[in-house]
Amino acid sequence: MRCACGIEYHTSDAHIGRLLPCKCGRKVKVERPAESARAETQRMIDPAPKKSHKTVKRRRSGYRAPVYQGTSKFGRVLHDAIIFVASTFRLLFDGSRNERAAAFLSWGYLASVTLLWIVIRYLSEETLLATVIAYGPRWVALLPMLLLVPSAIVVSRRLLLPLALAGLICVFPFMGARITPATLFASFPVLPTPGTFRLVTFNVAGGARLAKELQTFIRDEAPDVVTFQECDAALWLALDSLPGWHAARHGSLCTGSRWPISAVDLMPREDFAVERKEGFGGSGLVMRTYIATPRGPLVLVNLHLETARRGLQTVLGEEEHFGYDPTFVRRQLANKPEFASASNDLRFERNAAIRRAESQRASFWSSSSRTTPLVIAGDFNMPVESTIFQDFWSQYHDAFEDKGNGFGWSKREGPWLNIRIDHVLTTNAGPRPLRIKNGHGYLSDHLPVVVDLAWPTTSGSAH
Repeated sequence: MRCACGIEYHTSDAHIGRLLPCKCGRKVKVERPAESARAETQRMIDPAPKKSHKTVKRRRSGYRAPVYQGTSKFGRVLHDAIIFVASTFRLLFDGSRNERAAAFLSWGYLASVTLLWIVIRYLSEETLLATVIAYGPRWVALLPMLLLVPSAIVVSRRLLLPLALAGLICVFPFMGARITPATLFASFPVLPTPGTFRLVTFNVAGGARLAKELQTFIRDEAPDVVTFQECDAALWLALDSLPGWHAARHGSLCTGSRWPISAVDLMPREDFAVERKEGFGGSGLVMRTYIATPRGPLVLVNLHLETARRGLQTVLGEEEHFGYDPTFVRRQLANKPEFASASNDLRFERNAAIRRAESQRASFWSSSSRTTPLVIAGDFNMPVESTIFQDFWSQYHDAFEDKGNGFGWSKREGPWLNIRIDHVLTTNAGPRPLRIKNGHGYLSDHLPVVVDLAWPTTSGSAH
């Protein structure tokens, strides 16, 4: 006897007329099946291919899904799921011509999206192609769904399974979307709640407009500390003269605090000067401020690291944008065999090496004060999938990774490219992120990142 779920049972004429409980929950009546009934059961388990103007020759893979001996509900669901997945995969071999083509495209798309995720996770910053994918518009990977989903609906709806899996991989691991149930539907408070403080980090792209509206910005976002990157003289003067605030500046970095700033340190970067002159990079800045809060000292690191654009744009033919002289660079690197063999990838490789060295130093230097609560905020010019970020910054807690929802894009490059490269990091012993959002851009190509953080102990209030 064969149940509709595909499980076979062997019995004898002595049991004819009895109801046999199947492992899938159905009951099968024991009877001597007629040839027509047996053929109908076979067609239900292994449906015939759709007819066309030509006779389609079927091929059998010989696959049979395993049978789970348990009768629990979970076991039955798992068994049915395996049968469904196996039948979907078998369309690659047993389906009609249209089903085989659609199955090949659907399963191939799933494999391709998975491969893209692996490439940016383990090869970005290592190879030019992987880096272009990591910093490029990743939403492009969703475009094949516009054709594959309608095809699956028309040809075989079972193929929506691999397409759904591909969509999940594309949106979450590949494109970086996050869902945090604890903060998904929670509103962002207008003011920081007791026992917390609010930080805003913002690459202001000069900050001309923000300088004029700084008091409005402070009122709307209600920060306790701010870190600005690409902060010009006008914004610095506005921040330094803000009533009740304390400020520090280093180059294009500006840090402001409602609480007194007791000391300021700058990360040494003299040995990057040659690299910057040659146009490979090395222009990153890192400033560490010691803030005397009512809860004790707080170390706040404001940074703006080197961009990958210096390595990518020139490889794509925009060398003059940064005053790049290939002859001069090759002459300077004649005695450096690790770059001598590079041709078009020369600038990319050198830029990646400099950014790696810069992040290594910045990460170690930022956390050199291990006994004081630490927060690192700024424009890292790297997504979290970057291998450089993973190597040197993944030991910290990323506020968006822990508490964010959506994509958290903080940087816009034209109408088609958005990326999250502005981050707020904390340590185990420091403040912990509670919620995070993006604010208004104020005519910058970045958005401010607003984070509420809880002090290591939550008794009392810092306000």
